[in-house]
Amino acid sequence: MRRTIATVMIPLALAAAAARLDRAAAGGPPQQPPAREAPLHRGGYLNAYIALLRSDLKSRKTGFIAEGLRLSDREAAVFWPVYKEYEADLKRLDEARLQLVKDYAENYDKMTDARAKELVERRLTLEGQRVGLERKYFKRLTKVLPGRTAAKFFQLDYRYGLLMSLKSVAEIPLIE
Repeated sequence: MRRTIATVMIPLALAAAAARLDRAAAGGPPQQPPAREAPLHRGGYLNAYIALLRSDLKSRKTGFIAEGLRLSDREAAVFWPVYKEYEADLKRLDEARLQLVKDYAENYDKMTDARAKELVERRLTLEGQRVGLERKYFKRLTKVLPGRTAAKFFQLDYRYGLLMSLKSVAEIPLIE
C-alpha cells in the first residue's frame, strides 16, 4: 500500500515542484499564484479540471484500492461487482460536479451574490448525494464483506478522493 501511495503522491509532488521551477525559470516568483491570464471560461482552469477528472490519476484508483484491500478470492468475487456499480454512480456525481464547475466558469466574471449562493447550494447538495451514495454502498458491502474490510475500502476511497479534490481545487480560482 505504501508503494501505491508513493506512486500517487510522488507524481503530484514532482508536478508541483516542476510548476514552481517553471515559474521561477520564467522570472516569476515561485510561490505566487498565477494571475487570471487563463480564466475558467477561456479554457485555462476549466480544461485543467476536466483533464483531472479524466486523468491517469483517476484511472489508478482501482489499483490503489486493490493493493490497499488485499482481498481474498472469495471477497474479491463479491467486492468488485459492487465496486463497479459504485464507481458508475460516482461518475454520475462527477458529471454533475463538472457541470457545476462549468456554470461557475460561465459566471466567474459576472458573479452575483444570488448566483454564488445558488452554486454553493448545488455543491452542498452534491456532497449530500455523495454521502448518501456511500451509505448505500457501505450497507451493501457490509452484507457481503467483514465490517473492517468495508470500512477500509471507504477509508481508501476517502483518501483517494482527497487527493483528487486537492488537485482540482488548486486549479479553480476563488471568487473575487
